[in-house]
Parts: sequence; C-alpha cells; structure tokens
Amino acid sequence: MERRVLQRCLNDKGHTRHHLAPQIDRAKADGTIPTHYHEIADEIRLYGKISAHPDDDKMSCVTKENWHQLIEFTRLIIDELYILPQKVELLRKNRNGTSCVGAKPRLQVILSQPANH
Repeated sequence: MERRVLQRCLNDKGHTRHHLAPQIDRAKADGTIPTHYHEIADEIRLYGKISAHPDDDKMSCVTKENWHQLIEFTRLIIDELYILPQKVELLRKNRNGTSCVGAKPRLQVILSQPANH
C-alpha cells in the first residue's frame, strides 16, 4: 500500500512514468524528493516489490516493525510533499506582506512602537 501511495504522490507531482523506480529517480534528480528522503523512497519501493511478488517469498523476512516504519516513512514523505508546503504558504500569507528583506518585519514594527500605558 505504501508503494502505491508513493507512486500516486509522484504522479500528482508530474512524474508519470510507468514504473516506480524511474519515477523515484527523476523525483530525486529534480528535488521533488529531498535528499534526506532518497533512501526512504527506495526502501518503500523495494518493500512494495516484495509484497507484490509473493512467489519470491521474501515476506518472511519482513517484520511488523518494518511495516510500521514504512507507514511512518510514507507519512513523512506526504508531509514533505503536501503538508509542509501548505503550512509555509499559510505562514507567508499571514505575514501581511512584510519581510526582513527590504521592509521591516511586522514583529519589529510592533516592538518599536511606544507602549500605551
């Protein structure tokens, strides 16, 4: 299931190759998958491959802990691709157009105003 989720995410981000390995490689190359997730993405793909091909019978080496870790890794990648960018955009919008570059940040303006007692 995690493999399918990863593939759907990559499809959504424009990496629409038929096989997951080239999708992951391209997403790594263009930064869609940040460097610190490269190994995790490959691991998700490989564990998914094990479960997709039961004839190899490598499932016996997969532990419950492995699957829990894969689920958490998948959640982290989803956060990176979807949740964090939305949070950053929301924070950007809530800054009222102020920036430390070329304009006083809102907090600095508030702190520099005299207190009304």
